[in-house]
Amino acid sequence: MGRTIFGSAARAWLRGEMTDEQAVAQMAERFRTLAQVWDQARAGQGAVGAAA
Repeated sequence: MGRTIFGSAARAWLRGEMTDEQAVAQMAERFRTLAQVWDQARAGQGAVGAAA
């Protein structure tokens, strides 16, 4: 799970392809999406984008 959230941003940051701010923003957005999916699943709403 962690690599899914942080992996690509960390690699880009380590290569100097992304600023600190960009890396943090990307990681935060991915974590926010994960939290939304988790909350919806716990509420019985299923996965984001799933057909009703």
